[in-house]
Amino acid sequence: MYSVSTLEAVITNRKIDANRQKVSWFSTHEIHSKKDEPTTLFIRNSIAQEDSQKVDIMRARIGRRASLKDVPLH
Repeated sequence: MYSVSTLEAVITNRKIDANRQKVSWFSTHEIHSKKDEPTTLFIRNSIAQEDSQKVDIMRARIGRRASLKDVPLH
């Protein structure tokens, strides 16, 4: 078993997407990620929705952003 507490400290639960639109987690139908954008979730609320909402899950901080590769899982 691995603990994800160190990962939880680096990411956040966003309420708005990259286009400043509200994210409705209760009505989310599909969540996917891309290998080339590991810190971004793409969310769709219905099968008929063509465009996904783009949500950055990394915490805002001053200075250089942390990388998920640097987060140890114990």
